[in-house]
Amino acid sequence: MLTIAFVCAVVALAAACGSSSSSGSTNTGGGGGGGASSSGGGGSTPSLNGGGGSLSDSSFCSLAKKWSKQENKQTSALTSLGSGPAGMKAFYTTLTKDYQQVIAVAPGDIKPSLVVLYGDFTQLTSILAKHNYNIEKAAPDLAAVEGIFNSAKTKAAIAKLDAWGKTNSCHV
Repeated sequence: MLTIAFVCAVVALAAACGSSSSSGSTNTGGGGGGGASSSGGGGSTPSLNGGGGSLSDSSFCSLAKKWSKQENKQTSALTSLGSGPAGMKAFYTTLTKDYQQVIAVAPGDIKPSLVVLYGDFTQLTSILAKHNYNIEKAAPDLAAVEGIFNSAKTKAAIAKLDAWGKTNSCHV
């Protein structure tokens, strides 16, 4: 399902932080997370302001390390939210918060790519919300936007995140 692609993108990015052997030093100056600005579809899009400084990199790595230690527990918690509309709503609500948290502390050079993927994610989430998280009722609308994963913008964002993950390390 489409959800798995976004879960994988977030988890893969956090995992990629530790897949490189490049080293980096942590500097506590500058940077900072972004706020949220209103967008269509009832969601919010994390701001591109802030981030990119060493403080943000440090916060991002701290989050990646935290998630790395809790990955199995978090994955189990997400999958145990249950099935049906209530479980789907809880799953997407949790995933939305996690995505916003990642974007808030992401380094500036990858934040725009994360925002692109978050936009795709919120498009899917809006469709599910419109159908009260009933996947059967939402299926035709979800199928109609399935191509978002093949858009040039989304492919470029994924490529940027992949390249970043190969050259940067949080030593997870």
